[in-house]
Amino acid sequence: MQTKNRAMRVYALILVIVSSVGCSTRLTSAGSNIKLITEHQRNQCESLGVITGYSSTGFTPGSNAQNAVNDARNKASKLGGNGLYIVNVSTLESSSTVIGEVFKCDFMANRSQLKARD
Repeated sequence: MQTKNRAMRVYALILVIVSSVGCSTRLTSAGSNIKLITEHQRNQCESLGVITGYSSTGFTPGSNAQNAVNDARNKASKLGGNGLYIVNVSTLESSSTVIGEVFKCDFMANRSQLKARD
């Protein structure tokens, strides 16, 4: 009987671990390099396309929204971008969608231009 109880506990623990891993969209290393940019910044960058990030895996609308942003940043990196302008965020009770435009930006040149204006 103890062996059966132990097996059930191990099974339950594995189930909890597997479930929690699937509950968030993790940023890839490339996705973590994507900067969220402003409307002003996007006007100085090259557009690479529009992507949609989606999540229905979080426990709260807030976690779904963050997971959708993470999904969008991961997709932006796959397009070769380094900037993401969030066009729209739609959050429902059980899911979130982020629409964003992906950009290739020269952040160092933009920083130099800003300093020259000061």
